[in-house]
Amino acid sequence: VYTYLTPTDLLNLARTNKENHRTLRSRRSILDWARARENIDGLPPCPPWRSEMEFAALISDDCCQV
Repeated sequence: VYTYLTPTDLLNLARTNKENHRTLRSRRSILDWARARENIDGLPPCPPWRSEMEFAALISDDCCQV
């Protein structure tokens, strides 16, 4: 199911409760995040210094984090 979503969708799902957050933060979900990124044309790969969830927040959130 995750592979049909966008990174923003996965991020929102991860923010709904602790269990989803734990699941989507785990190493086993890396492929889910990568496939979700493929659902957005032209989106670059996640930088190696960021987690997939951090990258999704970077491209999705309206606020700037310093």
